[in-house]
Amino acid sequence: MNNKKNGASKLIIILITIVILAAIIIAISFVLINNNKNKQMSLLNEEINNIVTSKAVNDEIKTKGDFAKVEKALKEYLKEYLEKSNELSNLYNDSILKDSLTASNFASDGPEFAKTKENIQKIRETEKNVKERLNQMVSDEYINSKADELNLNEYYSNIFKDTLNLKEDVSKFNELIEKYDKCVNGIENVLNFLTENKDNWSIKDDKVMFYKANLLSTYNSLVMEVNSAQTDLKLFSTTTLVNSND
Repeated sequence: MNNKKNGASKLIIILITIVILAAIIIAISFVLINNNKNKQMSLLNEEINNIVTSKAVNDEIKTKGDFAKVEKALKEYLKEYLEKSNELSNLYNDSILKDSLTASNFASDGPEFAKTKENIQKIRETEKNVKERLNQMVSDEYINSKADELNLNEYYSNIFKDTLNLKEDVSKFNELIEKYDKCVNGIENVLNFLTENKDNWSIKDDKVMFYKANLLSTYNSLVMEVNSAQTDLKLFSTTTLVNSND
């Protein structure tokens, strides 16, 4: 009888020991998994921060497992995003309209201003394409579809979606385009005015000379509108955009 009791006690002790060991193994595994997740998350954050700082994407994948899939998708997305935003920035920095309202341009390209108006059309087409694409890229529908393509669980899907918080940046781009367009429209108004009155002005001593006082007054008003728009654009660029990149 005692032997049976001792045997049962030993069996219980063995079962308890097994359960305890299993619990310890599960706990250790959980800690290891969490430690690995934290390490991979840290690597991913470091890569994203490098992109934000350098405005360039390193194609090398630094993370592993499902994090690597997230990193690859994020880098592909951000690479296109930077290319599109740089396309707009480069267009503006080239300043292809900077000499549009100079007497030398009036003399060489007037009175029809075919080359200058071609540049204006180029700017508008680039703006339209970039604006449409950037606004599409930050839409919830687009980001959710990209997250679904990863075919990963909610944890990783949320990492992807939460990282791409770029709506405010694109909103600033939209505002920049609007202000730049105001300058472009003003320049176009001046050129159209000169074309419409091509028989009433000429270039003398590197200055625009009008044969009628009322036309000179209208011309000066149109130029002042362009100057005002350019001042507004410069102020926006040196405050809002610079601060957003700090």
